[in-house]
Amino acid sequence: MDSQVIGAIIGAVATIIAAVIGRLLIRRTERKLQQEKWYTQWRFSRTHHEELELKISTSGKVSGTRITTEEGHAPKKYEVTGYKQDSFYWLEYHLNSGEGGGAITLQKFTPGQLVGLVTSVDCNGTLLQCRKNHWLPYDERLNFESKWDKTLASVPTPNSISDVN
Repeated sequence: MDSQVIGAIIGAVATIIAAVIGRLLIRRTERKLQQEKWYTQWRFSRTHHEELELKISTSGKVSGTRITTEEGHAPKKYEVTGYKQDSFYWLEYHLNSGEGGGAITLQKFTPGQLVGLVTSVDCNGTLLQCRKNHWLPYDERLNFESKWDKTLASVPTPNSISDVN
């Protein structure tokens, strides 16, 4: 066999082996996603309990679910996507249908606590609201204090303004 052909075969085999090893390392890294589960609660007309389950890749990409349960009602499950850098989280959430949702900005407040803002439109679609709150690790949810929940702003949406005019 010609030495150039042998060299090409060796190069091709080396490339395939490198690709396989690279793919295995990526899969191994993906399995090592950091997982976090947080709890908060807030009040509109009734108390709402919220679970935030996040998977964070080594690059900072975040995915997960947000489950809110209004007392006396069935839970609502939202898909969460976003990014985490150092102690900050930038997240958005939507129902599986793509409807409903909002944005969450979080920062590590103390070890084992997050503090942040949630921006969303109310159920009637008439108010854009911003709430401040704390999140605790899920297994510490019984330590939640209702004083941590505070509505900071409530602004009429353009739809509700045009309905009035």
